[in-house]
Amino acid sequence: MKLRHLILFLTVVGIPLICPANEASAADITPHYKKGQSHQYGGILDLTLTQKIVNPQTCDLKYHVVLKSDLKIDVTEVYDNKSADLLIHFMDPALQFSLNCDMQNAMSFDLTFDSTKDEPGQMKEMQIAKSLIDCLNGVQFLIKVSEKGEILGVKGIEPIQQKIAEQMGESPLLQSSGEGLCALLTEDRVSKIASYFTLYLPSGPVKKGDAWNKTFNFFSNQVSQNWSFKDEDSQVITLTEKSTIQEGPLKSESGTTIFEKFSGDLTETLTLEKGTYWFSSHQAEFNSEATQTINFPMNDEPAHIQYQISGKSDFKKK
Repeated sequence: MKLRHLILFLTVVGIPLICPANEASAADITPHYKKGQSHQYGGILDLTLTQKIVNPQTCDLKYHVVLKSDLKIDVTEVYDNKSADLLIHFMDPALQFSLNCDMQNAMSFDLTFDSTKDEPGQMKEMQIAKSLIDCLNGVQFLIKVSEKGEILGVKGIEPIQQKIAEQMGESPLLQSSGEGLCALLTEDRVSKIASYFTLYLPSGPVKKGDAWNKTFNFFSNQVSQNWSFKDEDSQVITLTEKSTIQEGPLKSESGTTIFEKFSGDLTETLTLEKGTYWFSSHQAEFNSEATQTINFPMNDEPAHIQYQISGKSDFKKK
């Protein structure tokens, strides 16, 4: 399930960056696109995930992930209705990963991985992880956005699925996780999740000092967002936001319970450059807690798992 958490977190903190930035005017914020526009960002995601598994003994796991990548956004088409196609490129991705495992009355171990280094004696799973990062270099997909900035759909996910399946399928340890991740990364599901995170856009013009609220459902949970037009100077406009996901079960579209309890909060700061219509920076901090009960194939008793996730991201225009 850690992969599912990572995808959710990446979606939450990444989507506002790839949405159209808004025209930086104190009197009016309006999405705007021009065919041929191209913008590049450098970004870093720092994520910590802890798991406490009881089945029936206790196992404590702590993952620390640092993902760096450049992101290029090209406006490839603008239509008569002012909607647009945005082509997203990942460039020069790098991953640092560490795992600490403390098993009660059993062995404990640590694993580290750095995709920028070729270390002799790496276990097969670490070699596969490096191959996956290498495969992501140059990956691109298309996001369709409306005149108002809402994400209408995501295209080009299948090649990413194929690369994940090919690489992770080489390891019995990673094969099931790869299959689960590919099942999660369907175009319909990614499009639906992505669309949630453009609902923050204001319904009308805003000016310095204004605030607006948005409330919507994320699967079975309610998300409440509070935005404020914080500050303006001669060069930039700053927007800040606080999101809270209410505590409760998180269920899939089919009604299957993923987590018995899930709660979280997200704080974002977006900086817009005047006259460019694009974000110059985006920072976010995220915290969440969840509980889950699953059955492991090697044990008849259900495992009770507690999750804690915290992270931050920082993207800046180059």
